Amino acid sequence: MSAVLLDALLSHCPDIEPVLDALCWPGSSVPETERVESLAALIKELIHKPLPEPVRSRLALRLQAVVWDQCVPLLKSLSSESISSHGRQQVLHAVCGLLGVCVGQCSVDSLEKLVTVALPAFSPPDSDVDQPHLDLDVATELLGVLLSSQKISESPPLALRALSCTLSSVKEVSEAQASKIIVRIWFASLKSSTEERRADVLQHIWEDLLGWHERQHTAAVTARALLCLTALSDHLFSTWERNTPIQGQEWRPKPDPRESRAFFGVVQAGLQHRDNVSRKRALYLLKRCVSLAEVVDAAVCVRDPGGFG
Repeated sequence: MSAVLLDALLSHCPDIEPVLDALCWPGSSVPETERVESLAALIKELIHKPLPEPVRSRLALRLQAVVWDQCVPLLKSLSSESISSHGRQQVLHAVCGLLGVCVGQCSVDSLEKLVTVALPAFSPPDSDVDQPHLDLDVATELLGVLLSSQKISESPPLALRALSCTLSSVKEVSEAQASKIIVRIWFASLKSSTEERRADVLQHIWEDLLGWHERQHTAAVTARALLCLTALSDHLFSTWERNTPIQGQEWRPKPDPRESRAFFGVVQAGLQHRDNVSRKRALYLLKRCVSLAEVVDAAVCVRDPGGFG
């Protein structure tokens, strides 16, 4: 729906409720992509339009209904429907766009409930639970939208809880699925975090990956740890201050690969790995580490054996 058409529609419709009703769909059906996109465009326009407070309050309630009566049932349908892959991806992209518009107006409680909808897909199946869950691809897209929202900054523990679940999953799934989780979820979380919280997110991922590699020193674990660390290299080897102040807390250290024995343990195992891609990733990380040391004019100085850096 074009901006010109939206302006004309809103200027000639004093009551927008019937238009919203017309664009919504039964929760059990899979709508056309254009219908979902039109609803998202209309809601986005309404959010930015000056509205009387009573109207805005009704709109907020309506957005909650769109999330739970349209978006969530549609995501569950996309996890189970045997529609074509191309058509599924188009509708999934559209409904995630609609959710992205709506969640910024939702409460933190609603955001937490949405995270709860996504998280079971990142955990081993529970035979005692009969409720249908989202499949991993759909849940990844949903969680990426939620962690991209500025609203998530109001609940850092919720973001870290979601990250913890994805860290467990990224160790078990295929490399393609792991890469998608990293790009869609981890990058979204880092991008939406304030500078105060970005160090916490990085440190959380860093300690989990290095601790995992130290506990399970296998070729498969080395390869997966190298994939994750290489994907995060721009964040790990950036030159922004290592210590970031967090309000009400002591300064939080940013992970420093130059001082981490555990990190160099991953790199060393990677350089000796039988897989050529893993060897290349290990060499790349080593070069990035040396380059960082040159930029900050500091030596590589590994700390005690028990530290992650």
